Amino acid sequence: ISCDSYSFGNAGNVTVIAGSLNADGFGNATYISSDALGGGDAGSVSVQVAGAMRVANRASVSSDTYSFGHAGNVTVHAGSLVVDGRDGLTFISSDALGDGDAGTVSVRVDGAMAVVNGGSVSSDTYSFGRAGNVDVDVGSLRVAGAGSTISSKAREFSSGQTGTVSVRAGSEILLSD
Repeated sequence: ISCDSYSFGNAGNVTVIAGSLNADGFGNATYISSDALGGGDAGSVSVQVAGAMRVANRASVSSDTYSFGHAGNVTVHAGSLVVDGRDGLTFISSDALGDGDAGTVSVRVDGAMAVVNGGSVSSDTYSFGRAGNVDVDVGSLRVAGAGSTISSKAREFSSGQTGTVSVRAGSEILLSD
């Protein structure tokens, strides 16, 4: 599900509302996105799931910028959420991979959230653009496995500013490898 821009025009917004959502790439890139790959701005992405949401195996939810345009904000609200990177790059992001700035990533989960096996929730910068803020508000949180992250980073060789990361859990937070 995408509304990406490959030119100087802006990408549109994407809204997904579901009772449950299983975004599983089965090893192939699968995405919900509004990315800016030309000179325009990305749109916002909003995903609202009443029950269980799973992003796995090279699936992603993103509003990233790869050029001069700015990324949009990404908002996820789910009953439960798993971001599982077992079979490759799996993420929820608003990253700056070009000169434009990243947006904010807001994740609200009524119950349990798990980021595992290299999955990530990020608003990072890889270049000149600024990273955005990441706000996570959950019932409980587990981050486990090498490379599993919730981040706002200035990646190696970038010159952009990081954002802030805020994590709130109603009960426990478990971090493990």
